[in-house]
Amino acid sequence: MKGAKKTLDNTIFDTLDNTSNSQCCSQLTLETITELELALTNSAIGYEYAKVALDSVGTFDMVADNLIVEIEKYKNEYFHARHKLERIDKGRLGVLENNLKAQKLMMFESSACLH
Repeated sequence: MKGAKKTLDNTIFDTLDNTSNSQCCSQLTLETITELELALTNSAIGYEYAKVALDSVGTFDMVADNLIVEIEKYKNEYFHARHKLERIDKGRLGVLENNLKAQKLMMFESSACLH
């Protein structure tokens, strides 16, 4: 299942990478935009959970090394999807990021957020 998600994400990002700004909105479906929003949400929440896990294991451990890699992966996925959604609909991105920030503050009670 994880391979299928990776393929779907790559397909979405490849489509967006090969689409000019003027063509972008006309060639994208609501499903693609929803997939970008899902990628943003999953990576933002995954990032926060990985940070919490890293805090609990300390920094001098093989598990910590894996968590640091995972955090970086989530961060890269987030900003890649963010850049694509920003090209499509800045307003929708703003609403999503505000909702994510509120959710993360409620879930993690922290002011340190990815975005």
